[in-house]
Amino acid sequence: MERRSQARQAGPHQVVVTLLGPAPTTFSAQVTDISGRGLALLSRQRLWAGDAVQIELSENTLLGRCCYCHREGAQFRAGIEFHQALTSVRDLARLASAIAAQAADQELAERPTC
Repeated sequence: MERRSQARQAGPHQVVVTLLGPAPTTFSAQVTDISGRGLALLSRQRLWAGDAVQIELSENTLLGRCCYCHREGAQFRAGIEFHQALTSVRDLARLASAIAAQAADQELAERPTC
C-alpha cells in the first residue's frame, strides 16, 4: 500500500548537492524520483539522517534535510525532505548560514560531557 501523500515523478536528473555545515562538501548526485515534498538521490557520498543539504536542480535551489541514507551497491540512496525552495541568492545565503549554525549547535548539544 502506498503511504506517500504526494505522487512521485521519476528521474533521472543530475544535481549538485552541498552538504551544509562548518566545512561544506559539494558532490554530484542523480535524482531518481521527486515529489513536492522531497526527493530520492543516488551518489557516492554518504549522508546521515538530519544532515542539512542544498540541492541545485535546473534553475532551482532546494534546501532540505536527509531523512535516511543506505548503501545500494557502490552508491548510497538518500531521501531528502524539502524545507525551502529559493530563487534569491541573498535568501539562500541567509538560510544556509542559519541551517549551518543550527546543525553546529545540535552537534555540540549531542556530545557527551565529562
